[in-house]
Amino acid sequence: PSRYGATSTQPASWRLEVDPSTTSPYSDQFNISLQRQLGRDLAIEFTYVYKKTQDFITLSPYNIATGEFYEYTGRPYTTTAGYETTLGGIEIEDFNGDGVIDNDAASHPCYQCETTGWRARNAPDFDGKTPDRVYQGFQIVLNKRFSNRWQGNFAINYTKTDGFYPRVVDQNWYVDMPLMQDTPLGSTPNHYNNNLAGPALMTPEWMAKLAGSYTIPVIETDFGFRLRYDSGRAIFEIDQNLGPWWSDAQEFDPDVHLVQSGWHERMVAIDAEDPLWMPSKTIVDLNLRKRFGIGKGMGITASFDALNAFNDGSANRVGFSGADIGQVNSFITPRVYRLGLKFDF
Repeated sequence: PSRYGATSTQPASWRLEVDPSTTSPYSDQFNISLQRQLGRDLAIEFTYVYKKTQDFITLSPYNIATGEFYEYTGRPYTTTAGYETTLGGIEIEDFNGDGVIDNDAASHPCYQCETTGWRARNAPDFDGKTPDRVYQGFQIVLNKRFSNRWQGNFAINYTKTDGFYPRVVDQNWYVDMPLMQDTPLGSTPNHYNNNLAGPALMTPEWMAKLAGSYTIPVIETDFGFRLRYDSGRAIFEIDQNLGPWWSDAQEFDPDVHLVQSGWHERMVAIDAEDPLWMPSKTIVDLNLRKRFGIGKGMGITASFDALNAFNDGSANRVGFSGADIGQVNSFITPRVYRLGLKFDF
């Protein structure tokens, strides 16, 4: 890693230290489904899904001299939106044994220094709350089997999510895994304490899909269509004014200052239970397809696709902090036309 300098080397497992008590994350899930035949070629299905996930893995700093995880202290904090929570910082002790709680002690648990190491472990409780996650989904599917030259499928989903989501680095992508690239699942209490409730980052509340095809008489050409809709995902505005963080330019006061050692020393959600929502989007794809026989068991299929045919220009990535909140950084893929030929034998 570049932060160690070009003249030194580290073993490949330098970030893979795991606390011996760590257990694998797990989920409990059940589905309830009811399907009813409405006619010879039509059926409807209702499905409910409940899923609860626990024992997330996080990175936690520890004191290399003692091998023990640092203890944390907290102070009440109110965000700019009036959301009351707790700011967390490392509890400063007489780490160097000189009997004084001062700048030398406060500089001991630093992010990039030889006194602090990092171990993966199960995320501990914060403010008496366990970091867990609940997903509930309800889906209705209407299925028209092929008859009278056409077939179709319609599905609508309502989703309710609540729980821990690490709204830390970038809300425009999300990988539910620690140690992915340079992004931990969480490394300070402020990645958790106001992130233990509220909707998921990347999951819209409403989604719908309508898809089907019709074989045009006489010319015997298949016309296909697909409509995808979602109501937009949650975006959480960041509060970066996080109170009295200590720096070595000031004298440490244990009754005033907080000390951090993790990435992104900030609390993310101004209000995790009341996010902003990105605009909805509706994408329509169209397809024409016809096969021409050219011999026994052989043929050529010609196809034409219009992807995002109506050129929906919904935002794909937006800013979520400071003056960038809501700023559009990219759009979904614009309209694309595609021609294809396939030879089969």
